[in-house]
Amino acid sequence: MSIHMNVKDWTIKLDHIAVSLLHAKLNEKMRVFERNSTAFSTFWFIFYCLVMSATGNFLCPGNYTSPPNSLPTNVHSLKPGDIKILAGMGDSLTTGTGARATKFEDNMIEYRGRSFSTGGDATYISRVTTFANILKLFNPHVDGFSMGLGSSNSMLAGLNVGQLGASAKDMPAQAHLLVEKIKNNVWMNIRKDWKIVTMLVGTNDLCKFCEDKKTYSVENYKKYIRRALDYLHANLPRTMVNFVEMYGIEKVREMVRFSPKCERNARLHYCPCVTKSDGEHIERKYAAAIQDLVNSGRYDTKKDFTVVIQPFLREMSLSTCRHKAFDSTYLAPDCVHWSSKGHSAMGVALWNSMITKVGDKQERVHINDQAKCPYTKFIPTRLNISDTGIIPIPKPKFPGGHNNSSFSKLSHHISVFLLTTWIFNVIYY
Repeated sequence: MSIHMNVKDWTIKLDHIAVSLLHAKLNEKMRVFERNSTAFSTFWFIFYCLVMSATGNFLCPGNYTSPPNSLPTNVHSLKPGDIKILAGMGDSLTTGTGARATKFEDNMIEYRGRSFSTGGDATYISRVTTFANILKLFNPHVDGFSMGLGSSNSMLAGLNVGQLGASAKDMPAQAHLLVEKIKNNVWMNIRKDWKIVTMLVGTNDLCKFCEDKKTYSVENYKKYIRRALDYLHANLPRTMVNFVEMYGIEKVREMVRFSPKCERNARLHYCPCVTKSDGEHIERKYAAAIQDLVNSGRYDTKKDFTVVIQPFLREMSLSTCRHKAFDSTYLAPDCVHWSSKGHSAMGVALWNSMITKVGDKQERVHINDQAKCPYTKFIPTRLNISDTGIIPIPKPKFPGGHNNSSFSKLSHHISVFLLTTWIFNVIYY
């Protein structure tokens, strides 16, 4: 191997070590401060802000943050950098169940730090392209993201209130829990901070519809989602809700066909309807019901709240080639949940859908897609019609990378690595 390749390899390693660990450690320290005000240090808070600003790796041209003293009061004038808090509601897809599992026995572990909507483990640089990590490029100080693993009660769950096995009927309770968490967090201002809430639910409703069509009827699905959104509308000011439409039972069937073990496991533990056709396309009726609810204007009666439907899962494909089978590397070992790689793909899809004008949003996940730079003045909603055009976010790189010499890059990363080492020594010793 050439010296040039060695330098390149070491540069990549230092990328991961110096910045990924630094961001993770600083965010962990800030979470401790959130939960223990007596441990708070003004010095560490200032240092945190400086480092996160310096290493945020903002990669898009243009201005995507309102001036600090003139944050918008209207949700239809919201920019990505204005978002201070993000949250997630839903089922096991929101909790990141099985995301880093390597065997069947680990499928029930909730890896919330890799959740497509709220996962804050690692960084965009290290290719963990969750929605939260993309949003950090525009506001390094965004809060509410989850880290590590554990239930919604764990210290690092952030505002990921999703629950394993949840269905539409659990959404009102999750809405209540989310509002209480924000109210009880001393570092969050429920009235002043702008919030993005992502809701994805429906898998368990679809998977049980064939056994109990009354409980999991379209009417009940709409009723429970309406109750949850009504509560958020009444109690969570300065909020935009991303409602993600669910894919159909036939997609679950395609995923579990990878192995007899997956299909048997899904039928017994996750999705009794996976081998039946009774629930075929019921997801379209679920989606139509929520579209009617949102398009009625029910959630556009306040200037600081709205709901936007994100339809990128309607025709989901996890294939690297058109008309080919799903790529199993995007799935957890049970073939029902997404792997960390899958969550990263879904995070990109959610981001790209959110910044695309209503009416032009994609209805399928293209797993090779890159995150795009916003080219609308504001985050698109039903009421702020504007032109849009999107370009890929450049390949992740460090600030100060204008000099392309390998030696310059290596020396920069050595400096960052040494700084990180010094920080760890101060923190722990």
